Amino acid sequence: MTDYSRYKTETLIKMREKAYDKYYELTIKPSGTWGDGMRLSKLPQHKKWERAKERLDAIDAELERRKNKTLIMQEAYFGFDGDRNRMFKGFHIPEQNWNGWAMPTFTYEEAKKVCEYVSRTSDDYEYEYDEEQDCFIIHNKYDNTTEKSVGFSIYNENDFEYHVYSIGEGWCWDSFSIDEIEKINNDKDFDIEIC
Repeated sequence: MTDYSRYKTETLIKMREKAYDKYYELTIKPSGTWGDGMRLSKLPQHKKWERAKERLDAIDAELERRKNKTLIMQEAYFGFDGDRNRMFKGFHIPEQNWNGWAMPTFTYEEAKKVCEYVSRTSDDYEYEYDEEQDCFIIHNKYDNTTEKSVGFSIYNENDFEYHVYSIGEGWCWDSFSIDEIEKINNDKDFDIEIC
């Protein structure tokens, strides 16, 4: 089944309208020689109708999930392991981590900054953005792997919706709350650059 979490809510609403129109069209369409009165008993045998119903149900489920706002993330700053001099603003769920490391998501603009920074500071990484698939593609030349990060929607604790990308899943990310950043900024040993 298609993952509808990567679409913006406005796009999903438009998709739902089209999916409903298709579902309705196939539901009221007379089927074969059964006649109009018997078409409902034959509907489950129609593959087109079943696909239209599944699509409509999946879009409705995603819209309902968003109404419930189950994917609420906190705003924070993220830096690579031990590097407190470069920070990127993003979102995460503090309780979710990978081997103790943060799992940040970034808006398009910030994700692009992360990719540009990694490409500039390491010969091992190249990135590209695929607009058609709405994803960042990061090529690791060292171990010949490719990571795709497809955009999806989240909410922050203030109920604002953001379209984000999970850049660097499995990388060693440190996370810092806004209060922690202020404390670090007051420390004369560090010169933080917020990218």
